[in-house]
Amino acid sequence: MCGLLMIGGCFTDKGGGSANAMDTTSAGSTSAGSTSLPTTGPQTDTGSTSEGTSSGEMPTTGSPEGQPCDPYSQDCPDGFKCAPYASNDGPVWDANKCVPVTGNDTPGQGCTVEGSGTSGYDSCIKGVMCTNVGDALTGLCTSLCGGSKENPTCDLGLGCLSSNEGALNLCVQRCDPLDNNPCVLADQVCVENDDAFLCIEGFGLEMGAVCEFLNDCGEGLFCGNSVASYCKGSGMEGCCLSYCDDDLDCPDMTLCTVFDPPSSEYPMLGYCGVAA
Repeated sequence: MCGLLMIGGCFTDKGGGSANAMDTTSAGSTSAGSTSLPTTGPQTDTGSTSEGTSSGEMPTTGSPEGQPCDPYSQDCPDGFKCAPYASNDGPVWDANKCVPVTGNDTPGQGCTVEGSGTSGYDSCIKGVMCTNVGDALTGLCTSLCGGSKENPTCDLGLGCLSSNEGALNLCVQRCDPLDNNPCVLADQVCVENDDAFLCIEGFGLEMGAVCEFLNDCGEGLFCGNSVASYCKGSGMEGCCLSYCDDDLDCPDMTLCTVFDPPSSEYPMLGYCGVAA
């Protein structure tokens, strides 16, 4: 995956390989729903996204290849698909264009990309893209969100994670933040996005570590304000905090504070961060 996201609604995940960051676009998306958690902007400049987030008119003559398109409706002609890509050949998907469908790899299967992980050209079928691309230019086919920007759809058990100002819209696993093993894929963490908890690649920082993006931290943690006594920052940076739903879950004489406003799905969910 790719994109940019920081405390308060951003994730990290590289377009061409392991993760970088995602800037979610859903209104009101704050880290785990807490108004006390800051919102920050993208970690890299994704450039202009206007051509990639709405349907463009297809040419009446010639090939539609390279034309802007709508990733939700997949409005490219037969034989083509609407694919996220990096318009400046960089590491971040920031637009969508029509590309030829050249393979038959389906969601969950391995895939290959041409050129780079953010080129938009891969071996996945229509409505699917190659993510988690490594140095060998191979990755995993992942479904794109269907429906529309206002009402995205995914298969049962999956949720739509929209990032990079709407240029990247992936169906990812829903998860329980209090589950010991909430995500099927290794190295993923369970973080909140628009009041839904979704799995995305994590970066393993320990509790109390200074962080910037929601998924900078390890399993069972998220990046929030430096509110706990064990936070190693100055109070201005983000800090890896632990989810909880009871004071017994919390370390270092801290209490479990329910998010305000609370999560509609997990109304007792909170974070360990206030001194006892």
